[in-house]
Amino acid sequence: MTLKQAYSLLRVKPEASLVEVKSAFRRMAFELHPDLHPENSSASRDFQRVNEAYVILKEHLEGAGGDAERKAREQAEAKAKAQQTADAEARRRAEEQAAKARAKQARQTASKEHTVNREEVLHTILKDPFARQVFEDIYRQVRETHGREPGQASPMAGKQPVRKTRRPKPVKRIDVEWGDSRHSVDMSNGMGTAVKKWFRGWLDETQTVHLPPQNLRPGARLRLQIHHGLSGKPSTVEVTLPPDFAVGRPIRLRGLGRKVGGLKGDLYLKILAG
Repeated sequence: MTLKQAYSLLRVKPEASLVEVKSAFRRMAFELHPDLHPENSSASRDFQRVNEAYVILKEHLEGAGGDAERKAREQAEAKAKAQQTADAEARRRAEEQAAKARAKQARQTASKEHTVNREEVLHTILKDPFARQVFEDIYRQVRETHGREPGQASPMAGKQPVRKTRRPKPVKRIDVEWGDSRHSVDMSNGMGTAVKKWFRGWLDETQTVHLPPQNLRPGARLRLQIHHGLSGKPSTVEVTLPPDFAVGRPIRLRGLGRKVGGLKGDLYLKILAG
């Protein structure tokens, strides 16, 4: 009987260990022993062949001090180690690809232009102490220059100072640019009040709605849909037309304009026939 036939008879693979060969021999011995299967006429012959196959494989695996067994074990260990190495390399490559993807995403994010809407800007200015200090420094310089443009030299620069008998009248109003618009800010009640009034003025907005002419009479109660702030979120309000209502004359709705923090603007609703 050859080694190949012995492995086939015990139904084990050529790289099987001695433990696996012993387990296979025990299983087949129970299947083929004549005393356990007297009805099987070939049991005795088959059982003898199983015994022979077991002895051949046992001597093969234990031969030369167990070289065959050790070789089989080393082959199995080498295969497992190779698989571990391959798995580790695959994980390393996956992590490297993920790191490159994150770095690329970070570069793309850094190159994008970041924008905020005006409501966010106003909210930051109102809440940020540093931003408020900047406004105070600007208004202080305006007061010191008596309304001159920032950086403009005094008409008396380079001349001997002249003693003045009257104190200059403080600046009561300055012009401030915000975006594409220009606003005149009243400073007579202090910087804090001036800034808040300016913001409230910016928070005011105007909207126009068109209604059937028969509904436009003084005292009429109307349900209208308006849009809030820059978000454009719609909402429904009830409006009673005042006694002096005239088509096209704005109706002031307090607190329904833009909102930033604790400040609320007013909505000027213009109703037209159509």
